[in-house]
Amino acid sequence: MNRKPLSARQIQYRRKVHAKGRRHFILYTGLLRFGGLWFVSMIVWKWHDRFNWHIPSATPGLLLDTLVLLLVSMAVGYFSGKLMWDSIYSKQQ
Repeated sequence: MNRKPLSARQIQYRRKVHAKGRRHFILYTGLLRFGGLWFVSMIVWKWHDRFNWHIPSATPGLLLDTLVLLLVSMAVGYFSGKLMWDSIYSKQQ
């Protein structure tokens, strides 16, 4: 796979992100951006499928499903952030 070289702006951005550290990248990019967006989209899809845009009542089953989905989305966000960090910054070191 032949990639174009990075521009000066891209190199500067990567250095800035790398200076903040791996933990910061995984937290903000993986957990909050990717995992959070995935959680919100899945919960909206699930609630629309079950309740057809009506506000659901707080039942224990619904709360448990939401909590499990939140934990799964956090795990997905963590591992996606970790994989992105490893694929981007492992070549620079």
